[in-house]
Amino acid sequence: MKKTYQLFLTFGLILSLLSKILQRENYWLFGNILVIFAAFCFVCAFLFALEKFQIAYQNPTSKKQALTLLTSLTTAIICFQVMMMLVLSHLFFGFLFLIPIIITGVLAWKIGYQIFSASR
Repeated sequence: MKKTYQLFLTFGLILSLLSKILQRENYWLFGNILVIFAAFCFVCAFLFALEKFQIAYQNPTSKKQALTLLTSLTTAIICFQVMMMLVLSHLFFGFLFLIPIIITGVLAWKIGYQIFSASR
């Protein structure tokens, strides 16, 4: 599992670096899209670096919970990235993305609490 963490971290760093290069060369849209994928990779790297998440992911009975936690956290991060891009472009309907951020955040909190408190 350590290789999974390192793989996601490496992809996240590469995508983040590429996005900054593209943004500097006035390719803002492509740079912003790569930032979304970089954020996804960083969330995956963070979760796979946690030992309790790895245990839950490898256990067949709790793998569904681990995948739901991973999906809800990555969805919240992607929605946050899109919201910030829209709001910083003066498109204030981007604040509507707060709704899925809150919903997926609450879901992630509940599932994360179950995963991380179950193996104490």
